[in-house]
Amino acid sequence: LRVNFNSIEFETNSDNCFLLSGTSSAITTQNCSFRATNGNIISGTGTSSNFYMENCTGTFASTFTLYICTNTVIWINNCNYYDATTPGTSTTQQPAYINSSWINFPLSASSSGNIQVTYTKFGLIFQAYTDVTYITLSGTSGSSLLHCEIYSGTQSAISVGSGCTAEAYKTIINSSNTNAVDGAGTFKFSDLSFSARLYIDQLFL
Repeated sequence: LRVNFNSIEFETNSDNCFLLSGTSSAITTQNCSFRATNGNIISGTGTSSNFYMENCTGTFASTFTLYICTNTVIWINNCNYYDATTPGTSTTQQPAYINSSWINFPLSASSSGNIQVTYTKFGLIFQAYTDVTYITLSGTSGSSLLHCEIYSGTQSAISVGSGCTAEAYKTIINSSNTNAVDGAGTFKFSDLSFSARLYIDQLFL
C-alpha cells in the first residue's frame, strides 16, 4: 500500500488517524495538519513500513502523540509539532528521522529503536520553559543529534539508559537541572553548548 496525502487536515475520532499494519506500506503527507484530540495520529506495526511527513503541523492533547511505532520508520522533515506531553515512541529496530523541524513533545526509543535528528529545535524558545526530558533512551536503543537545540527547563534534556548510546554534535542544551544529560548509558559529544535563555520582556527591565 502506497498513499500520498497533500494539504489535508486530519483529526482523531477516538482512534488513530493512521494504522500501518501491513508489509512494506508507505504513507506520505505533505502540507498537512494533524489534531490529536482523542487518539494518537500514527500507530505503526507493519513490517518494513514507512510514514513520511513534510511541511506539516500538528497539535496534541496532553495524553496523545504523533506516533507510537514498533515496526514503522518515521520520517519528519520541515514540520512544526507542539502542545503534546506524551512521548512519540520507536521500538524494535526501527528509527525516527527528524530534520529541520520544531518539536515540542518528548521522544523515546526502547528495545533497538533509535532516533536520528538534525537541525531541529525541541521546546519553546521565547516562552516559559517546557520542563520535560525530550530524548529518553532505554534497552539497546541509541540516538544522534546534529545542529540541534533543546530547551528542557528544569528537567534533564536527554536521558541515556544503561546499554544505550546517545551522540550530540554542535548542539545547544538549555537546562537548569543539575544533570543536563543523565542516565547510566554512554554519551558522546563535541562542540556542545550550554546556554541561558533571555526572554523578550527582560530586554525592557
